[in-house]
Amino acid sequence: MGHVRTYAEAVEELAKHDLIPDHNGFTLSHLMSYAAEQGWSVTTEQTSAKAVGRRWRASVTTHLPPNGYIIGAQGSGATEEEALAVAMAGILRRTA
Repeated sequence: MGHVRTYAEAVEELAKHDLIPDHNGFTLSHLMSYAAEQGWSVTTEQTSAKAVGRRWRASVTTHLPPNGYIIGAQGSGATEEEALAVAMAGILRRTA
């Protein structure tokens, strides 16, 4: 299974886990709440990228039982929500 690279791919992957955006997309609070429920560590930051679709970057990390390995996924997007959705979809795909 490949990496999640676009917001459209992220929406599809997140829907498999019952995370459905409303008509305006995902809210940051909704995504952060889900991440907290999963015990994930999340960071987001605005970048200096000139490309509109990559103005935000997000990282999500988690520990895998039983050995505690740390894995992570990154995402980028035009908004903080898009970047976080891409990173979260990536971690869900990696832990499925």
